[in-house]
This record gives sequence, structure tokens and C-alpha cells, in this order.
Amino acid sequence: GSARNDRSSNALVFRGLSLSNNVGITAGGQLFIDGAPVIGAFQPSIVDVERVEILKGPQSAYFGRSTFVGALNFVMKEPGDEFAGTAGIEYSPTFGSNEQYLSLEGPITDTLSMRVSGRHWAQGGYVNNFANPSVDLGARDTNSFSTNLVWRPSDNVKVNAFLNYFRDEDGPGAQFALQNGPQEGLTQFNGRAYADGTCDPLSAPMRPGFEARATERWALGYVCGTLPSVSDVSPTIFSADTVLDPILRETLFQPNPDWVIFSPTYNTKAGLKREGYQAHLRVDWDFGDGYSFTSITAAHTDKNQNIIDLNYRDGRQVPNPLAFLPGRRPDWNTTLLLQGEQEDFSQEFRVSSPQDRRFRWNAGVNYFDAHSPGGTVYGNLIFGPFFTAAIVERDVTTPSVFGAVYFDITDTLTLTAEARYQQDEITEEIILGVNQQRPDPPEVLNATYNSFAPRVSLDWNYTDDSTAYVLFSRGFRPGRFNGVLNNAPQEVIDALLAVAPDASLQIDEEQLD
Repeated sequence: GSARNDRSSNALVFRGLSLSNNVGITAGGQLFIDGAPVIGAFQPSIVDVERVEILKGPQSAYFGRSTFVGALNFVMKEPGDEFAGTAGIEYSPTFGSNEQYLSLEGPITDTLSMRVSGRHWAQGGYVNNFANPSVDLGARDTNSFSTNLVWRPSDNVKVNAFLNYFRDEDGPGAQFALQNGPQEGLTQFNGRAYADGTCDPLSAPMRPGFEARATERWALGYVCGTLPSVSDVSPTIFSADTVLDPILRETLFQPNPDWVIFSPTYNTKAGLKREGYQAHLRVDWDFGDGYSFTSITAAHTDKNQNIIDLNYRDGRQVPNPLAFLPGRRPDWNTTLLLQGEQEDFSQEFRVSSPQDRRFRWNAGVNYFDAHSPGGTVYGNLIFGPFFTAAIVERDVTTPSVFGAVYFDITDTLTLTAEARYQQDEITEEIILGVNQQRPDPPEVLNATYNSFAPRVSLDWNYTDDSTAYVLFSRGFRPGRFNGVLNNAPQEVIDALLAVAPDASLQIDEEQLD
């Protein structure tokens, strides 16, 4: 997820707190459906939403892990006890974007009701591909199916089951780069940036003595001066290598078997393919005098593969400077294949006191488990077939206990205190290193993090429709690993420690108040 303009990964940002590695099990913000987590925060393709709750600030006390900066909760409509349906069609003639959905609901028996929904959504490509006019860039397509069952075997028991399946099939992303290269007219847009904030054009000589400074590094790819407008650049920039010729097909779909997570023939065209489902089972039982028991069981999977043009530019007309070597392409085509897969499971039990009393409380336990066989990135560069990222298998288990008390000081003033204690056990195993070697013996990194997250608020409902409040909350983002240090050359580790003396293999957890 390097800020690419595609749907390969999502990162929720609340109040401008954009975090590094803000994806998957290391995310700082999380998405939920009816309180059930959807790791990866991929917005569900659903039409039967009653409301969307946006909760800013740490939500760890109530929602648990991955809510360091906030949470987003989709609350679904329950199917009714009368037959009904909803249908919709939308079409935009400009780019051919369109949407169709159908939802039907009604009773099956006196105690069981059901809703089924289907949706197709498509965004037409909105940028002409200079390199291949037959393929517009930016097209996206989603098909989904969801069903919701509600069973009321008695007046005090309700069972709610929800399942959503979706599949994304997107074309190449509409993304382009100003970069230094053989293409005429682009070199002027690149500069050499320094740590002190200054910038020299690449045509300028490197500053004397600069290479001797261990605490500073320069970087390419920065613009010195004013950013160019669209009219300043050549139309050839708006292009992408989207043709998978026989050489690319062999590289991408018949690679070294150690490089892949699953069969790369899962997606055989430029762009993204993703499949996943979100499912949960919720049981609410009122067992007398207003006391209630709630169980939430949830599961979620995600599988995706993306084929991208790494330099975001048509490179077929640019000679490869390494073409004289055996097995190299004659052109500057740099195409990568990216794979990712993840599954997670959670179980929560909660007991609540009567909600119509001045003093109220709830307490519960939660267990979360996530597994990823890793992600992989490989493809064809000017060097030929190339593996570019380590494959790291990850497992996370998080048991926790939580509780809350609520006290109405007056009819309009309420004091709330919530807290959660959780334990994160994180395990990573390097399956294939960046050196394309399988570690022997296996390299397994393991760490456990314990955290206590409180949340206290005082709410004043000074009118029927308005509330003033003061709130304190604390959230934790579990630690992780600098896995690349595990097999990095000593000179690389020494250079890092010269700049960051406290750097270590294990990264401490983060705390936000």
C-alpha cells in the first residue's frame, strides 16, 4: 500500500492521524459491521444500512484492538415481518459509471424473517491511456451479495445472522509519475532533496563533503520549485503498460513457486481482483429483570491480486540499458504482481444490567485471532524477473476483558467510566527473505504486549437535541517488528544505528491519549 491509486489496501484516517503501516492487523483505525470487526477496513458493498457511526479518538475501551485513533461502525437494518423490496438503477453517460441493486425481505415463519440483497457497482475509466487507447484507466467494478436472517424463538431471545460476499475486478489505476528518465522533457521536474529541506536540481553537482555526513541522506524524486500543472507535461505521461505480452505472462504466471502465496492465475489481466466475505452471528438474550446477555461471533477473509505498472508510464518505447544481458527485455517495461491474503475470527460475550436504571453497567470478554500467510511482490524489471519483497507469515491472538459503568448524577448529567485490558501476542515467520532464501532454521519473531485502556466521560444533555461533554480516552497500537533487520548485513545495521541509536528488532507499542 504505497499510496497507489487502487483498492488493494485501505487505511482509515481520523482527525489527520495518518500512521505508518496503517493497514491490516497493524492498522490504527478499524471498520465494524454491527460491532463485528472487518480487518483491513474494506468498506462493505451493501445497500441495507440503517446508519453509519463514526467514532473519533481512541475506542480501545469498547472496540478493542486496531481502534487506536477511531472506529467506523456500519449498523444494518433488520429484515421486517412484512414482504417488501427495494430496487434501484443509476447510470452516468459521461464515463459509463452505473449501479444496480435489488433487495427483498419478508417473513419465512412466524419467528423467522430474512432479507437478501444483490448489488452491482461500476466506475467507468476516466483517463485515456496514451499507450493503449483501447483501455481507459481508473475503471472499477464490484459485485456483491448479502443476506440477513433474524430469528425470534421467544420474546426474550433474538438471533441475527449476516453474510456479505463481494468481488472487485478493477482495471489499471489512474496514476502517473513525474520522474527522471529517458523520456524527453521530464528531467526538469526532478530534484535532489536534503534533510534540511533544501533542494537542488539533479543537473547540479552534489554538495562537497555531503557523502561523509552519516546523519543526513539525500533522496531523488522531489520537485525543486513549483509543481507543474497538467498542461505543462507531455500527454505521454498519462499512460500505462497494460498489455501482458508472452514474456510478461511467463514471468507473472509461471514464476519461481517460492515467490507466490497462491496461484497467480487468480488474476490474469492488468489491475486488481479481490474476493472476500464478512459474516457474523449475534445472539441477544434478555434473561430477566432487564439483564441481558450478548454473543457476537464474527469471521472475515480477504484475497487479492494486483498487477501494476511500477513506473506508472508506458515504457515500451524506451530502450532497456541492460538489454545486452541474456534474458532481458529490450524495453523499459516494469510490471509487478502483488498478492495478499488474510483471515480473522473473533468471539465476544457481554452481560449488561437493566438500562432504565440510574446506575448501569456491562462487562465482557473478547477473543480475536488473525492469520496471514504473507504478501508477495515480484515481476519483471529492467534486470529481468525479480522478487522484490520478503514473504512474512503473521499470526495475532488477542484475548481481552472489558467493562463499563454509567451513573446518572441528575436527569441531564451522566458519568461514564469504561476500561479494557488486553494481551496481544504477535508472531511473524520469514517464509522467504529478500535474498530469495528460505531461512534454515526458520526465523520466528514473537512478542507479547499488555495494555490497559481507560475511557471516562461526563455528558450534559442540556436540551433534548444537544449534548456537551468532556472526555478522556487512551488507546494502544500493538507493537510490531523491524523484520528486515533480522537478516540485514552488518554494515546496513551499523548505518541505521548511527542515525537511530535506539532502533531495535522489536518496535514498542504506541499510546495515544
